[in-house]
Amino acid sequence: MDAEQFKALIDAMNQNQQLLIERLLSKDKPEPTVSKETPVITISHIPPFESYEPKKEKFKYYMQRFENYLLMKDVFQDKDKCAQILLNSIGASNYNILAALIAPKAPSELPCDDLLKVLENHLAPKRSCLVSQHYFLLTYQKQDSSISDYVADLRHDIAECEFTVACECSENVSVADIFLRAQFICCIKDSWIKEQILQSELTDFNDIVDKAIALETSKIDCCELSKSNTTGLEDINKIAKRNQESKNIKTSLRNHTTNQNDVASNYRKKTKKPFLDFEKLGINNLCLRCGNNSHLSRECRSNPNHLKCTKGLHQNIIKC
Repeated sequence: MDAEQFKALIDAMNQNQQLLIERLLSKDKPEPTVSKETPVITISHIPPFESYEPKKEKFKYYMQRFENYLLMKDVFQDKDKCAQILLNSIGASNYNILAALIAPKAPSELPCDDLLKVLENHLAPKRSCLVSQHYFLLTYQKQDSSISDYVADLRHDIAECEFTVACECSENVSVADIFLRAQFICCIKDSWIKEQILQSELTDFNDIVDKAIALETSKIDCCELSKSNTTGLEDINKIAKRNQESKNIKTSLRNHTTNQNDVASNYRKKTKKPFLDFEKLGINNLCLRCGNNSHLSRECRSNPNHLKCTKGLHQNIIKC
């Protein structure tokens, strides 16, 4: 190999080495990210919300659920879409009422907040705090309700009662817990739970409720345990009672039979003929049919139609 060929070989090797290095460096570089566009949410992609039914819930709770639905669908900031969803969800009767209340304007011309305010003023007008306090004081625990249900009934409209007092800092301080505590203890149906709460030194309403629920649960569990323990005794008592009833039936039947036998024996005693003394009459060991002494009357084979008494004395004696 001469010098020119060797030089050409070295150049070729250098080129191959450079290509390998470039390929390795290109693999380590991160791939360019393709920007993904977020899909645009249209009103057609969102199903309508539930229609409002006054018999099932209050309108303020319906508004809260509707706002939560808008936040979940990520359209709460878009008031135009909120208004469209509201008009499509309130139902035909409520839409007619809304259209009549804002006439001559169309419901689609008002924003969502104004539509909700109009519906609230019509469907759930604000009640006087005196009326709310009156209904609060008339809330008693029902016969078939638990303590948890009773507490829920007490808290249902407590915000409308406005149990507040003016503070020195010119702010109203809520005293609702005091009224809740007094009404709760006063109107519990179980006198034993009421006594246990009054004997305790608890003053916080939540602590009192927790203690009442614990007492109610323990009482229910105690009743269940008592029922499970008395199940076997009840079965035993049932069997013993059944055996006693069968003995009584047998005894009554036996007494009835004995009474019948006594009646029959008394009847026989009354209807029985007087006893005859055969020795005194002189006819002992004689047949009362034929008069022979070789046999008794029950063994006599003589024909009674052809019988002629040879000893007429014994028949005459018997007849007498």
